Amino acid sequence: MDHARLLRNLRSIGMGCYVAYHDAFSDFSNSDDNLINLLIDAEQYTPLASVTRVSKSREIMRAGRDRDALKIISQASAWRRA
Repeated sequence: MDHARLLRNLRSIGMGCYVAYHDAFSDFSNSDDNLINLLIDAEQYTPLASVTRVSKSREIMRAGRDRDALKIISQASAWRRA
């Protein structure tokens, strides 16, 4: 996964969502269906939006780009606070 795709995925997920559900997304013993239902119930995301968030998060993690994603998020957060 190149940098541009990583950024697109983070935009699709939402940086706040990626951080808030990071542990759940990174626990591959959680099924995609369980995570989708979690997002629908907890955040009232639509089913399609929930599927997108779960699939893009898992894609980042499977590609080994999780640390890069978290770094991008931390830098974006630091920029907003300044």
